[in-house]
Amino acid sequence: MKKQILSVAAILAVGGILCAPFSAAAQAEAPVKQADLYILAGQSNAAGYSNIKQKVYGSTSVTYEQQIGQDDSRNGTGYSNVLYFGTADIAASAAMPTPALQPTKIGLGRAAGYMGPELGMAKELSKSYTDENPAVIVKYAFGGTYLGDYAGTKNETKNAGNWASPSLTAKWKSEGKTIHQYNGVCYDRLLQVTRDAFTALRAQGYTPSVKGYIWMQGEADAGDPALANAYEENLTMFIDDLRSDVAEIAEDEDAANRPFVIGKICSSGWFGNNIATVRAAEDAVAAKLSGVFTFDTDEFKIHNDNGTANGSDDYHFNAGDMYLLGQRFAQTAVANLAKYTYTVTAGAGGSADKKVYLSDGEEIQIGYHAVRGKKLSQVLLNRADVTADCLKGGVLKIIPDGNTQTFNEVELVFADAPAYTLTVKLNGKGKITRNISGSRLYEGDRLVVEAQPAEGHEVEKVLFNGTETAAGADGKYSVTVTENTTVEVFFKEKQAQPGGEDETPGGQKGCSGVVGAFGGALAAAALGAGVLLAAKKKRG
Repeated sequence: MKKQILSVAAILAVGGILCAPFSAAAQAEAPVKQADLYILAGQSNAAGYSNIKQKVYGSTSVTYEQQIGQDDSRNGTGYSNVLYFGTADIAASAAMPTPALQPTKIGLGRAAGYMGPELGMAKELSKSYTDENPAVIVKYAFGGTYLGDYAGTKNETKNAGNWASPSLTAKWKSEGKTIHQYNGVCYDRLLQVTRDAFTALRAQGYTPSVKGYIWMQGEADAGDPALANAYEENLTMFIDDLRSDVAEIAEDEDAANRPFVIGKICSSGWFGNNIATVRAAEDAVAAKLSGVFTFDTDEFKIHNDNGTANGSDDYHFNAGDMYLLGQRFAQTAVANLAKYTYTVTAGAGGSADKKVYLSDGEEIQIGYHAVRGKKLSQVLLNRADVTADCLKGGVLKIIPDGNTQTFNEVELVFADAPAYTLTVKLNGKGKITRNISGSRLYEGDRLVVEAQPAEGHEVEKVLFNGTETAAGADGKYSVTVTENTTVEVFFKEKQAQPGGEDETPGGQKGCSGVVGAFGGALAAAALGAGVLLAAKKKRG
């Protein structure tokens, strides 16, 4: 069920039309206080195993706690406009505590001397929120936990449970697998913390709204080849289930479409021999599911190039990098939030330039490409045909309006393009090359012709369907095909140009004129020498 939330302005507008005018007291009601939730989950690099008491790498005196505190004083005192509601590392056999809402600050990891991504997230989210309308980071995470260890063969599952969602559990049971008693405990506790967060926020007068999901997990599964190979399928089911279950808790179907951000596991951690498999699976899930995004964590090294640990151990980011990692999580989530989201799918015969387009009310232009012989024939917006309104001259534009939903689906339908014939006529001495071979053309083809005159000839003119066309900057001639097309190319013999740079005023051409003049001078000199020799012989 989708929960409809109206602003005071919207309520007043409706009241003015359908109801009697509001009283002054009604108009003075306080505005709705909204709290935007970002749900954070995973294993140790989500729970927070980064030691804030460790010395900054390369320093002998400054700790990460001091360094991070100097960056922003709120890291120590707390962000009043970014609240925290969460816990980590609660054994499966232990009762779950109910967290308290508090300002996000350093030291909210697995213990007071540790931190996770929440602090960097708070730094970034604080730019977009106020004390009256805060962001809220809701976290449950547990170090070393698996997504796919259904049987509890790993000690971590026996202690903490795993992240198996209902669809995963049902699949394994249908396959006859033996399920561990703590299977799915981490997943269930994440939902419990989320449910408790809604209760706590509503009790303080907030209207909660889920805005994003943050996932940092997969390191454990990378240590087992079978779990690594199953990670893509397992993560796909996990994301679908989590979004659906959170939307039910929120009573808001839009919560199922909010950005889901995955931090790819770091290549330099000691997580086993299947890191690349899990990283590839994370990218594959993002490519497959709408609104799922990955970013690379390799810039935040767990081990340096020389093999030394960059943090306090071989598995976790140092606190400085964890601070930056949290900022990256929040940046990615916020960058993919908008008033309107359009998810685009393309049928056979074409493709869309992007999977998701965002708009805060401005016009969007959806890029697409049809394979040769096909054309975009129909545009469906939330299954309604909007082709006539949105597709003009081959350009697809959509403008949100007051009736536009938050999340929208655009489907591009491609059909056979009309086929035409090509006729080529050459006049004079020369030939042509063209980008499309054969005599069949399709509507929308861009036909490009290059004329190649024979020696001593040049292009006189080129006609497309009887209309003369000028050459482009590259010297080629082109046309977009809309009908049967005839190309006519006329070549003519080059004519010598009187007074051109290849002639001299005396009619002798080029260098031969110079050679002729030089030869004339030599002849005159020789004649003079002959006369002188004859005179000498006569005197003798």
